[in-house]
Amino acid sequence: MSQFTNESSISVVRRLTPYSVEISYNSENFNLFNADTSVQVMVSNKNFVCDHKLSGDYLVQLRYGDIHIITRNIHLPYVILQYIFNVDTIEKLSKLDWDYQIWKFDIQNKGSKRLSSMFTVAKFLLNLDCYDKPMTVDELEDACPLKDKRGWGGERPREVYYKLGFPFETCSTAVKLKPGQRTMRCPFPTERINPERKAIVVKDTENVACFTCGVRNGEKDKFGNVCKFEKGHLEPHIAGGCSTASYQCKWCNTFYKDKMTWDASSGKPTFNLYAIIRDAPKRELFRVMEQLGYEIRIRTT
Repeated sequence: MSQFTNESSISVVRRLTPYSVEISYNSENFNLFNADTSVQVMVSNKNFVCDHKLSGDYLVQLRYGDIHIITRNIHLPYVILQYIFNVDTIEKLSKLDWDYQIWKFDIQNKGSKRLSSMFTVAKFLLNLDCYDKPMTVDELEDACPLKDKRGWGGERPREVYYKLGFPFETCSTAVKLKPGQRTMRCPFPTERINPERKAIVVKDTENVACFTCGVRNGEKDKFGNVCKFEKGHLEPHIAGGCSTASYQCKWCNTFYKDKMTWDASSGKPTFNLYAIIRDAPKRELFRVMEQLGYEIRIRTT
């Protein structure tokens, strides 16, 4: 640990009497949206317990060797790590010489409730043995199966990247990746959270209908949930399309993603075959191709 920690922080973490320290951080040194605040942390030896939002739904624990951090927020362990290792930005923190064999990041929901898919994905990615290594969607699904439709080939990578700020990349954000590949560059929230990616764009009281399936506000969508509307782009935004958008229910916006381009005048879709093939599990893709009479040849070099 000595290669990370300066002399003053060594003396701090060796103190045995519990004491409180206030750690300030902002959107410049932490690289998160609206991060201008401070937290109180109780310190005892190398145990750090943050009393910020102790009533939160999640218990987050990070162990790194003999350092133990407990918070109720997935980002605060990194604020505390910056304090421990005396670095002023999350980017500098991520570039230290970390040993991921002694890195353990745990996220638990309050009570017996199951973790949401987004935090299930985050917990898996924050405990990899190595980082910046390409992984296929199939490999990820085998290693960490998800029970919803917004899985490794769908929305979850974007949620981890844009909502939580972790550098989980796809071929649309990392040119080195092939279609269907994903990579976690490092287990640090180095990406700036984009507050404009909040999806719900209309109030429940507004009388609107989904432009693709026609379900109306207040009715149940195909998930069986009361319909919520999102900003559905007629030409997929993540595929580089224009900003033209209309009301789309959560189910349609999740399912169609960038797989369809919609004609604004006729309302008819055009299939984006690349996006469909990109997100399809490989075994399912091979099965369909064989059904269509194509011969599958796998290159070994």
